Amino acid sequence: MNLEVVEKRLLGMDNEIHMLLQYIYKQKKRDVQAEIKEYENLKKTISKHLKEPIDPTAEIRIMREKKYLI
Repeated sequence: MNLEVVEKRLLGMDNEIHMLLQYIYKQKKRDVQAEIKEYENLKKTISKHLKEPIDPTAEIRIMREKKYLI
């Protein structure tokens, strides 16, 4: 194998790795946005159903802790 062939293969691998990292970044961004939307929906739901004002962030934290304990 000559040096040019090796360079082309390395550049191709570099391009594939770059595209894979971009895909992972986009997926993570979507996941984070979905979590934020879920968080906001939980805050709204909690505030609608409660008669006394409380901190929705604390309630969500408690709900999530229970979710992970199961």
